[in-house]
Amino acid sequence: QIGGHRINYERVLTFWASTINNGDGLDRYLHIFRILFAYNSGKIENSAITLDATISIFEYGQVSAFTGDPRALLTTI
Repeated sequence: QIGGHRINYERVLTFWASTINNGDGLDRYLHIFRILFAYNSGKIENSAITLDATISIFEYGQVSAFTGDPRALLTTI
């Protein structure tokens, strides 16, 4: 169980296997994972960075209209 939710191992394994066999799918999931990992890691450190700013960094290499501490941006990349 994860967070009170029952995880079906076979279903997860089947999904993961189909993703690995599809190179584009795997790249997409890994890209999303990187963004979420960076965002959640920043939140552990009480970073002021938002999910939108994190996505912008990974998608476009820049952030606009960020008013927080610039060090938060540097720890994200």
